[in-house]
Amino acid sequence: MGKNIARIVLALTVLSATGSVAQKSGTNVASQICADQPLPKTAAIPVKVLEMLTNRPEVRDAIEGFDKPETLFRATEIDISSGDADLLIIGTAPASGADNNWFWIVRHPRAAPQIILFAGASCLDILRSRTSGYHDVLIVLATPGEIIRTVYKFDGGQYRESSKSSEPNNL
Repeated sequence: MGKNIARIVLALTVLSATGSVAQKSGTNVASQICADQPLPKTAAIPVKVLEMLTNRPEVRDAIEGFDKPETLFRATEIDISSGDADLLIIGTAPASGADNNWFWIVRHPRAAPQIILFAGASCLDILRSRTSGYHDVLIVLATPGEIIRTVYKFDGGQYRESSKSSEPNNL
């Protein structure tokens, strides 16, 4: 029962932390996806994308010996660039961090897939602001000790960290 209460407190902290992001950054959030919430609409992960994910060092090492890697990921289509439907993929244990989930944004997932963002987080916000034609992305990581907010901007090839702030997590 103690673990469930701790999870609820952490989930409420994440929701509280991410809910105030738009006010703090002055930027409206177009959409928000949190790892502990159901996805708005699930999407199939193409085989080529699954192969790319399972060959990444952070995933390959974590799932060594796991026989059904397709069960370790959830995906939803997102509109990150007003073009083709891109995929947001969230890893589930063991394809995740110890205190966070892993998020990937995959551009052109069905034709020529390219991972343009990888980050460990609790929630990912797609912001209304854009850089190089792509929505800016805010990653929020809530741990028992602190809340970290990182804004990523697209540089024409991939997302790069633009700014980062943290504050104590006063559970």
